[in-house]
Parts: sequence; C-alpha cells; structure tokens
Amino acid sequence: MLDDDDGREGAPSQVVPLEAWLARHASNSIDERNLAWGAYCVLNALAFMHGADKCHGQITPRSIMVTSSGDWKLWGFEVSTHLVPKLGNDPTQDASLSFFRAHERLVDDAYRSPERRAQDWEAMASTRVGASDVWALAKVLEAAYAAARDRGLPRELAVWTRRMSADAPSKRPTAEQVLRGCPLFRQPFLKDLAALQDLSATSIDDQVAFYERLDEATKRDLDGVETTGALDEVLWRGACVHKLLPKLVATLDIALSPAGGDDASRRKVVQAALPLVAQVVPLLDDAEHDSASDDEDRKDKDRLKKRLTDAIERAVVLKDRAVRLATLKRVAVLEPLLSAEFVNKTFFDAMLLGFGDEDDDHRLQTLVALLSLTPKLNEKNRTDRLLRVVKRLEADRSAKIRTNVIIFYGKLVPDLPDALKVRVALPAFLKALDDKTSYVRLAAVRALGACRDHFDANVAARGVVPKVAPLILDASPAVRDAASPCVDAFLSLARTEAEAMTRADEAKKKAAADREHDKARRAAEARGAGTAGAPPQQQGGGASPANARRGHKAPATTTTAEPPPASSSSSPPPQTG
Repeated sequence: MLDDDDGREGAPSQVVPLEAWLARHASNSIDERNLAWGAYCVLNALAFMHGADKCHGQITPRSIMVTSSGDWKLWGFEVSTHLVPKLGNDPTQDASLSFFRAHERLVDDAYRSPERRAQDWEAMASTRVGASDVWALAKVLEAAYAAARDRGLPRELAVWTRRMSADAPSKRPTAEQVLRGCPLFRQPFLKDLAALQDLSATSIDDQVAFYERLDEATKRDLDGVETTGALDEVLWRGACVHKLLPKLVATLDIALSPAGGDDASRRKVVQAALPLVAQVVPLLDDAEHDSASDDEDRKDKDRLKKRLTDAIERAVVLKDRAVRLATLKRVAVLEPLLSAEFVNKTFFDAMLLGFGDEDDDHRLQTLVALLSLTPKLNEKNRTDRLLRVVKRLEADRSAKIRTNVIIFYGKLVPDLPDALKVRVALPAFLKALDDKTSYVRLAAVRALGACRDHFDANVAARGVVPKVAPLILDASPAVRDAASPCVDAFLSLARTEAEAMTRADEAKKKAAADREHDKARRAAEARGAGTAGAPPQQQGGGASPANARRGHKAPATTTTAEPPPASSSSSPPPQTG
C-alpha cells in the first residue's frame, strides 16, 4: 500500500503509472515543477534503497506510480535484491546476483544499463550499489521531459543526466549526489513540498508556522498595494488541491476537536489556515485530473469538500471575535461549501452578531459577507431580518459603512419584491443623495443608475430626477460626472412613458371617433332599410290588417253612382203618356 498523502487516514492515494500519466497529459502542458518534484521523490527513494545496499533493478516508466498529489512512488520491486561491492572471495556475491540473472528479461531493454545488457555481472558487483538504477533513471527523466515539453530537459538537469548515463558505472554519480549537486533540486518550492510531506508528524505550532510562512510567500506588491492569492505560483494546482488542502483540513480537524486545546490555540490555527484554504478552494474545480480516473477524482474531491465544510462550520460558530473576522473576510470564497440549511439555521445568526461590534471594520466585513450569502437566505431572513438590520446601518457613524450599505442595496434590488424596492431601497438611495460625504452621494447616484430598470416612470419623474438633478452642480467632480448621465437615464425613462401615454391618448381619441362614425353609419343604414321595407297602403280605405289588429276602424267613405254609359243605338227614347 502506498503512503497516505491525501489526508484520509488509512486510505491509499489513487495512482497511475508514469507512462500512462504522461500519455494522459500529452495534450495539456505539464507543470515543470511537478516533473522536478517527481524526480526529487524518486531520487530520494533510490538514495534510501541504495543506502541499505538494495538495488531496485527495474527503473522504468511502468515501475513509477504518480499519485493524485503529484508524488512519484517507486513500484515494481520484483527483481529488487541485496547487493554490496564485492569483498574478496565472498561466496554470497554469486548468490546475490543469481536473481538478476534469472529475471533479466523482465526489464525493458531501453532501461537496462550497458553492463546489464553485456551481462557483466562482475562489473555490476564490483561498483557502488545502484549504478544501474541511476543509469535507468536518467533515461526515464529524458523520456518524461520529452513528453512534457518540446525543448527537452532543463539545462541544469541535462548536465547531470549525461553523467548519470555514462557507460562506465564508476563514473556515474549516486542518487544522493544528484540531489545535492543539481540546482534544479535546490528550489524553494521543493523544500516546502518536502516539509509538507512530513507535516502531519509535527506539532500544531510547527504546522501553524509552516502555514504562516507559506501564506507570506503568496503575497505580492502591486503598485504599492499588498495582495494575496499567488499560491499557485508557489505550488502547482494539483499540489495545492491534493496535497496542501488535505493537510489544512487535517490541522483544522485537530484544532477544532474537543481535545484541540484552548481558544487561543484554535484562534491561531484558524487564522493561519483560512487564508490558504480560501486560496485553494477556487482551484478545486480547475485542478488537473491527476488521479487514477475522473470518477475517483470527483469522489476524492467530494470527500475533501465534506470534511472542509464541516471544519469551516465549526470554526465560524466559535464565539471568538478574531476567528469570526477572519472567516468573514473569506466568506465570498467559502460560500460554495456552505449549505443553505446551515446558512439559515446557524451561520446567519452568528454573522448578525458582527453588526453589534464596536469595530467599524468588523461591521463592514459582516455586511460584505452577507451580500455573498443572500442567494442562500430563505425569504424571511432575506426580506425581513436582513433588511431590518441593514436599515439601522443607513445612519452609521462610519461613512465607509454608509457607502457599502448603498452598494449592498444596489446589488440586492434585483432580488427584492417590487414593493420592497420602493419601500426600502429607494428611500435609502434618495436619503444618501443628501449625505455630507461625497463618496456616499456618489454610491447613491451610481446605484440609482444601475437600478434604473427596476423603477417605473412615476418614480423617475417625481422621485429620482428632482433629487439627482441638483447634484449635476455638486462640489465633487466625480458626483457631477455620475449625476448627469443618471438624470438623463431617468428622464429618458420618463419621456418614454410620456410618449407612450400620448400614443395611448391618441389611440383613445381615434377609437372614440371611430365608434361615433360607426354609430352614425349604422343609424343611417337603419333609416334607409326602414323606408325601403314599408308595405303599400290599401286602396278603398279598408282597414289594413295591422290597423285591424290594433283596433282602429277604417274611415267611412261615400260612393256616388255614376250614370250608365249612353246607349250606342239610334232609336229614340220611349215616349211617356
């Protein structure tokens, strides 16, 4: 079983043969620091073996395993045996070499030293132990660097590999001499990794000192401003995730356990470990897949995240002001590890204590930290408890805090209900426009401009524009520069609404005119239809059926008998007597 270097007790590291590891990363650039560390690991292992008069006998890319943390481990001890320089007529020499002779064909020919290929067992027994291992390692390193970089071995290492691959065994350096003589293996990061390798065996105070020194090495001065976050410049990402982070978690586990010591000891550990934890956490999803399989890699990371989350949850609820402040400064980075249930039930209440602190920086860090946690807060905590606490900070004595309250509201507005936007955020913005401190006013103007789309035209015309317009003549140039485009933006919003209202009024007038026109048209059509469809009046004055039904009587008419037409015969009328 390989050494446990991933921080899990009793669990071996996931490993892959060097040959397969190089092939897997052929398309990606392999960090040269990883190669240097791997060579350093193998040389240390060989130096230990050779010091015990043992020869490995099978140094090839298949007999070197690469762990998830980037360590190179020796494997394949099938032909390893005990060898010592020949002493006179010692009969054991032949016995010690017989194993090599019987299994010589198991070793790749490309990694067999000249004396082995020539089967010069006398020369092998008469020189220092491990000369053939050193020759084979030179060939392994040449192959590894050729696969990882186009330009081959680094110059400082190439000088030594030429000596290591000398034909005469007596001219080859020992593994110990290579470690001490090659400048490549005297780099500071190798010392840090070597110390990290044995860190678990040291005291808590030594571990704290190591973390503080490593954190100091990550600091950079940019234009006079000290910054941190260069951990991946000190160690490659795989080492940060798979080697350093497990050690940090193990240290936190010990310190935060019931037997971890007093509050002062816990405080020292948390303050030393958290800065490095905050730098490693963002690398968890970006680190190279160095383990035996992607599935195993995910499982290892999930287990590590669970342990880290447990440690952080125990740290942040400590009733220690210094620990809470150290945690608050890094909540934005650690937030992905905190569950919503823990945030709402435990962490939120612990953080609210920071608003009652007398120190301005503590209150400020609490406010900034809560902003990163708002997506995980439930409805009651976000829209009730949080807003009530922040409301009290609007009149805080520190202008820095008042400024960040406005920034806080500005970032929170998109997630607030419309009623709270107008009832809580807008009054805070408008109040801050009258603040005596220029950068509070500037924050309010910028927040209003950023939240323009969350307020309607009525708010723009009656609330924002009248308050922001005077700041176009503010004493601060920065406020003046920000106020003018802010007023333009809200005026544009109001104008757009006014134009929409005008179009709506015109549409109403047109609709009313169209209705009147349609009404008149229908009336005219109705009159025309009535005239054309009336029944003709009956001659003779008889009562029409309609009139008869309504009970009307037809007016009486007098008929005059007309004389009969004259006869057409010529006979005279009859005579009367």
